[in-house]
Amino acid sequence: MSYTQQVFAVLVNDRHRAIADDLAQARRFALRRRAAAVVYALAKAVTVVAVVLDDEPLRRAEERAR
Repeated sequence: MSYTQQVFAVLVNDRHRAIADDLAQARRFALRRRAAAVVYALAKAVTVVAVVLDDEPLRRAEERAR
């Protein structure tokens, strides 16, 4: 293999590695985005449940009605 072919092979290999790294980074970013969406949905659900279970506003309204 000539020197030019060796240099070309190294450049191609580096380019393939860079493409693979970019794809891996995109996958990690997508995974983080999905995880953040799940955490947000859980936080929203917990907030809704807390509001539904909180009877303090109902008690205050009953006291005002008396």
